Amino acid sequence: MGGDSVAVVIPFRDRGIDPGRAANLKRVVGQWQAYNFAPMIVSDGREGSAQFNRSAAYNTAARHLDAQVLIFAESDMLISPSQITIATAMAVESPGLVVPFTEYRYLSAKDSVKVRGGDIPERFTPESIMKDGASIEDAQAAAQTDMMDAYTRAQKQS
Repeated sequence: MGGDSVAVVIPFRDRGIDPGRAANLKRVVGQWQAYNFAPMIVSDGREGSAQFNRSAAYNTAARHLDAQVLIFAESDMLISPSQITIATAMAVESPGLVVPFTEYRYLSAKDSVKVRGGDIPERFTPESIMKDGASIEDAQAAAQTDMMDAYTRAQKQS
């Protein structure tokens, strides 16, 4: 499934706040390697406890990779190989953003420890589920809200 025309990018920087983050990354990288990919771990260029900037990491990777398809994965998200195969084919056929899932399942902290240990995520009942790409829409809405709040505050101060 892997190859020169497809590259996997995982934005990550351990700020030393959550000990589970490095363990999540190790599990996710192992899964990508099992799918015959060599994921590129990319930092945002910041240091210490500064807020992580995922977009900066994505842009850094895009500047340094020469692949037909870039898979931007998360350091705490496991995606099945069939979903990756379908999403990659869709991206090759019609360039643009492809979200390779319709459902995002949040596991408890206890179940996450078991998954990091190698257990299969499908064995657990999620604490919550977002369907139909709602996680993508929520992230965009939050960013727009944050931007509007910052704009409103700036206008009041001037």
